[in-house]
Amino acid sequence: MPVSRTFHGRDVFAPIAAALAAGVDPATVGRRVRSLVQVKPPTVHRRGRTLVGEVLWADVFGNLATNVMAAHLHAAGFRGNRLSTTIAGHVVPIRSSYASVAPGRPVALVNSADLLEIAVNQGSAAARFAAGPGTTISVASHRTT
Repeated sequence: MPVSRTFHGRDVFAPIAAALAAGVDPATVGRRVRSLVQVKPPTVHRRGRTLVGEVLWADVFGNLATNVMAAHLHAAGFRGNRLSTTIAGHVVPIRSSYASVAPGRPVALVNSADLLEIAVNQGSAAARFAAGPGTTISVASHRTT
């Protein structure tokens, strides 16, 4: 079976998991790994009422996943405050969904992996902001009075 670039769960992991669950010897399903390398994501820094992180990857749609997690936002006390993120000099509102802004408009949201993601509704944030892995982003809390 050919392996898709985007469905590794279906094309690689599921068949191997099924074989192992059926009692197949692990040595027959692939090479033995002798050592693992633990990769640590870049650190998120706090500067006053701002969190500073970076883009980890861009997906095929041009959405930019960052190293800022929902837990970072909560730990910084950003719950209930108006939030925005800045990337490449552009301020992007943080909302709950892609559709919370008009088509063609940028938005930031916490994605299904609990990472802050910068997107453009029906567009590419990677292209719009000429951004990719390593691009610095910041998240600011704007208190309301």
